[in-house]
Amino acid sequence: MADDNVVETKLRTDDEVKFTPAEMEKLAELQTSYQVATSKIGQLNVQRILLEQQTENLDNEIQLAKDSYVKIQVEERELVKKLNDYKITTDGNFMIGFPDETPDELENTFNMARVGIAAYGVQITAFENEKKLKPTLEIKTRISNLQTRKKDEAVSYGKAQTLSRDSIIATAPIGYGDGYPWNSFPDGKVIVNNQFCNLIGRVTMDQILFDVTDVNVQIDDEVTVLGNSMDGKLNISVSDIAKWNKTIEWEILTNMSKRLERVEVE
Repeated sequence: MADDNVVETKLRTDDEVKFTPAEMEKLAELQTSYQVATSKIGQLNVQRILLEQQTENLDNEIQLAKDSYVKIQVEERELVKKLNDYKITTDGNFMIGFPDETPDELENTFNMARVGIAAYGVQITAFENEKKLKPTLEIKTRISNLQTRKKDEAVSYGKAQTLSRDSIIATAPIGYGDGYPWNSFPDGKVIVNNQFCNLIGRVTMDQILFDVTDVNVQIDDEVTVLGNSMDGKLNISVSDIAKWNKTIEWEILTNMSKRLERVEVE
């Protein structure tokens, strides 16, 4: 009579093996674990194949990018060489052509030049011109207010700057609403009575603040935002303002608001 605690089963070799119920349950668990592991291995193999394909695609993209970079370098060198072969005069009129061409050949080849930002007297070129351009505009304003402020006080919006000393702070009525860039602080300057004065605190919509502690000033004194000092020794250029704002000269010029009064001078 068979033992009630023993279950009979056969292996593939037809050898007779006997397992207890507990062993059968454990065997079933192992078979389930094996199936799960096999399935997981299959999934991982699929992921591996996909990753290998992605890596191959990425390698191809990297190579294409390298080839494109080399091509751009070659084109850049050719363009710079071509630009250096041009001749530009800046005595009031631009003449663009190749140096080997005669004036008659130039006249037959070109009858118009797009001077772009040079119309404002701003020089942005890949090479040196024979003559420097002269700026065609300046921005001037006047001191509208003077205040004495104590050390450790904060000025302007956001308390972006705390004074390191007792200071005299001047205000002038120009701000980002007029096109003066908001990011001019903290590097920006103005010129008052032939001296540079640093901006203090953030540029507001209608006003800027600057330190005049070391300058002899009074309300209504002229403030140069863009242009030359009265003695001609100091200058703030469009390029300077663009550098303070980490942008390009074109943005500075095109942002000038209609609120700025235009005054033509000889």
